[in-house]
Amino acid sequence: MEGKKKLLLFGLIFVMLVASVSAVEWDNIREYDESSKTLTISNSFLKIWPLGEVAEITLITPQVNRVIRGKDRLVAEFRINSTEDYERVFKNMEFYDLNNESLEISRTFKYKYAEYYDVVIPDYEMKCAGIHDNGSLGADCRRVEVGSHINVERRWIDLDTEDTFFKGEKNIGVFADVSVGERVEWIPTLFGVRIPEWAEWTESLSEKIILYFDFSNSSINGTTVLDQVGTYDDVDGVFADPNINGNFSGIIGSAVGIFGETGSGRDDWIQIFSAAPRRPVNWTFNGWFNSNVSAAQGLASRLADNGNDAPREWRLWYGDGTSNPGSLYEFEANAAAQILPGNERLVDEWIMLTIVHNDTGMYFYENGTEVASVISALTVGVVQNLHLSWDCSGFGSCQEFSGRIDEVGYWNRSLSATEVSQLFNNKNPPSFNPDPNPFNMSVDLSSPVNATAFTESFVEFNATLFPGNVGQPTKGNLTNATLIIWYDGNDTIFNETTNLITGNETNSTIWNITGFPSGGFRWNVLGCAVNGTDVLCVFNETNSTFTVDNEAPVITILFPNSTVPLGFNGLNLTINFTITDPNTDSCSVTYAGSTFNITCAENTSIIIESAEETNFTFFANDTLGNEATFVQNISFFVFQGNSSFDNETIEGSLSTFIQNVTLTGVTIDAITFVYESSTGSPTLSTSGNETILTMTNFLVPGVAADSNRQFFWSLNLSNGLIVNLQNETQRVLNFQIGNCTDFGIPIFNFTMVDEELQNQLTNTTMEVSLNAFAADDSLLIFNFSEQTSLNPFAICISQAVLEGNSFLVDVIVRYSTGLHATEHVNIDNSILTNGSGTNNITLFDLNLSDSTEFQITFTGDDFLPVQGALVFIDRQYVAENTFKTVEIPITDSNGQTVAHLVRNDVVYNMRIVKGGVVLASFDRITAFCEDFVIGDCKISLTAESTAQAVFEYNEDLGITFSAPTFDLNASLVSFSFTSVDGTSKTVLMNVTRSDVFGNRTICSDTLTAAGGTLQCNTGNVTDTTIKATVSSNGIEVVIKTFDVANLGFGVAGIFVFFLISINLIFMFSGSKSGVMIAIVFSFAIGTGIGFIQGGLIGLGAGGLWIMLIVGIALWKLNKGRVQ
Repeated sequence: MEGKKKLLLFGLIFVMLVASVSAVEWDNIREYDESSKTLTISNSFLKIWPLGEVAEITLITPQVNRVIRGKDRLVAEFRINSTEDYERVFKNMEFYDLNNESLEISRTFKYKYAEYYDVVIPDYEMKCAGIHDNGSLGADCRRVEVGSHINVERRWIDLDTEDTFFKGEKNIGVFADVSVGERVEWIPTLFGVRIPEWAEWTESLSEKIILYFDFSNSSINGTTVLDQVGTYDDVDGVFADPNINGNFSGIIGSAVGIFGETGSGRDDWIQIFSAAPRRPVNWTFNGWFNSNVSAAQGLASRLADNGNDAPREWRLWYGDGTSNPGSLYEFEANAAAQILPGNERLVDEWIMLTIVHNDTGMYFYENGTEVASVISALTVGVVQNLHLSWDCSGFGSCQEFSGRIDEVGYWNRSLSATEVSQLFNNKNPPSFNPDPNPFNMSVDLSSPVNATAFTESFVEFNATLFPGNVGQPTKGNLTNATLIIWYDGNDTIFNETTNLITGNETNSTIWNITGFPSGGFRWNVLGCAVNGTDVLCVFNETNSTFTVDNEAPVITILFPNSTVPLGFNGLNLTINFTITDPNTDSCSVTYAGSTFNITCAENTSIIIESAEETNFTFFANDTLGNEATFVQNISFFVFQGNSSFDNETIEGSLSTFIQNVTLTGVTIDAITFVYESSTGSPTLSTSGNETILTMTNFLVPGVAADSNRQFFWSLNLSNGLIVNLQNETQRVLNFQIGNCTDFGIPIFNFTMVDEELQNQLTNTTMEVSLNAFAADDSLLIFNFSEQTSLNPFAICISQAVLEGNSFLVDVIVRYSTGLHATEHVNIDNSILTNGSGTNNITLFDLNLSDSTEFQITFTGDDFLPVQGALVFIDRQYVAENTFKTVEIPITDSNGQTVAHLVRNDVVYNMRIVKGGVVLASFDRITAFCEDFVIGDCKISLTAESTAQAVFEYNEDLGITFSAPTFDLNASLVSFSFTSVDGTSKTVLMNVTRSDVFGNRTICSDTLTAAGGTLQCNTGNVTDTTIKATVSSNGIEVVIKTFDVANLGFGVAGIFVFFLISINLIFMFSGSKSGVMIAIVFSFAIGTGIGFIQGGLIGLGAGGLWIMLIVGIALWKLNKGRVQ
């Protein structure tokens, strides 16, 4: 127990120690990112375990920051982003003099923080009174303020280093006095951490300045202006007119004045330097200009073209830029560039113009701000002359500069934007090295030129070393040149080789290096010289780069590099790839027989054409001729093939959807059919290598208006993936049922007639209720009900049912008049399809004076009441020799219903139908009441109480029927039918006979009703075949034949016998013996027919025909005998 207490105590002490240690800064730790010059400072426990980030500090100014001399200069700037409020961030600052062996020095300085604020800047436009004929602006031009804009500017506020530095971000500046030519390294301590990695400042505006003219009176010697740098004794200013002098007020001290003329030619001008060649890549020109001409003009610069590879001349003048008005600059084919009037210049306004040139282009500054650029390297060979005010012909309307010029400098390097801004803000001239001939040298990287590409591992390097300064006596002797080659992208040295050299003349040194791998490299040469005890070693100011590429590009396909979940025809498949090669040139992809070029640095895509196209070929080459090819196989777990479904359907209909897919390496564990927010469970089958998904009888959801509905198949694969196939679209049409005032396609038409007279009734009342169900009777889709006094009355739909769609329709009609009974017709499971047409239904209504309500009870063959059975009541119309359905009530739960019948006098047929099946049929029922007075009028029907006729069912026509029957004694062919849904059907029966005289129609009958019996009277027919053909709604239903014969031949047979006998007699008329034989033969046949017929007298008796034949034969025998 004691040990546990000690352990607990130690833990508490440890926690308190961590808390106290985290509150001090001696254990802060640091992490430095060289690339971003960012220092991350974190608190820690005993400098072992980090406890959390305190701040990030990022250097903003360059590590070697070039600044201008003077008081209170911004020598460095950095940004602090603190994660907490912190006491005493700024602890110590060290300064080291880099010009004096890095000796630590004391320097007064201040910390300041940047504050940002908005400044309203007026906007101006030049308004001129007119335009000259040559297109230049008129002389009467004024600057007019037209608006303003907001500039965000900053100012520096003194920072009290004793104050708490609050959580957040601030830009901090280091301000100190800057002396001539100094180089100072500064090392701050922030958040308790010393930062030695950062930076130095140098009073840099004197670095590589080779010309400077302040145009002071003391610098003017007749027509010569003295160069204040004194580096080049052959550089001077030459006046074309001795009247030009320096007695003008300048931006600093005195200035020179020149007066140019308009157009071509030249008047007053200054030639800044001549003869001595200058390296053209990195240079800077700066000067102050004050115009005494129109404010509409702008300063311009032109590089004159003096012929191919000939020396060039830089010329400065004023131009209005009419050759390209509206631009700020122009870069023409003759290597000319100019600043055009974009900013207004006022008369007697000093403007500082700076032109900076480097290997990316030429940049123009006005008053320290960049206003234009020519982003194109100007490889112009040698620049020989620089003129101020010169011939400006070729640039439209222009004028040689006229006004004052002051403080003109030329640097043999490109000043930074910060340095240009400092020149403008300071307005003091840069310092100059007082030594006119300093100890100096330079290194030129001759070959390979920058960005050269090699295909071999061998490279020859050449560098030229210049001891001293060009044009000045040499003050040093060369000692060695060291070639250093780095891998590009890091500081790792690939090769370092030193060549020993001597002499004080320009030296060209060569290195042959081999064994380079493929990749990028950069190189430089460190040249060293001595002057007494002074040693000077310098690099070229810019590293040069080259690449070695002796390998083919490496193609890596990142996607698809394995099996893709889903493919389909038309899939836009993205190819994600990388090309590893320093000199990639071109790339292409071949797929499905087609090749197309692509951008090597960007992803591309191919359109999948079929499951059979299973690979693509990727090609890449580099600028050095190395080629690579990569073949990538494409496979899909699921490839979505053809689909089959109704492109257009009706809401509430049943649709079947079929989708073919090809599976690779997987099986389907489960399928879901997703239709908008509804789902279904499909079935799965296979055919060859294809898997077939089938969703049968899917109920299409309802829509408020015609619209497109999307569906897809979701597959759970055996590898655990869930793959949703591509969405497909089905057009779903809105479908409505109502009266024909609202809609125009009739499906039912009801007409009320008097049951006895069959004439159309007036003053009618019909109550109609319609329910439409899905084709599988699973769901109510639509309903409609209405009470109307119209007769006839029709029900219509909004549009035709599409091919393949169908609905089941139930209709109840309750109808009556003031003088007629209230009766019902029930229509059950009527099929509504594209070919249904209009059902014309006659509603027979019995006059109240004839009507008696009978209770009809029906029990099945199990003696139980049958509920929901339709009772088809067919009334006999004797005059029409037919039965017609006059009422269709439906039984209740007791198997009972009410029918309106005529007592005693009318014969009825009744059929009981349920679900399209005839349960029983009752013929020739006469309605009798047991006791009419007390209303005891009942008819009880039982399925077992009558011999059932066999009823067949024709699904296409929706009727049940019994086969036609023939009553020989009554000479009647009869056919009974019932519409299973209660709708009217037009049924036609045609009866024909077939005998030795061919086929002939005997009779026919037709009936349009929900049920009834057709009868056809054949008359007295014998010895023949009767065929009854029945059709419903134009479609043949049944054909039934009857053989009708007796024991004789009938009239037709006797007549044939007569014809044969006559022919025999006349055939043998030339011979009496032949005639006698014919008579005997005919007599024998005739006697036989007489016995068969059962008599010798009558139309069909054999005796009558024997006597006729014998008479004809005797006449023939005695013909021609003389009497």
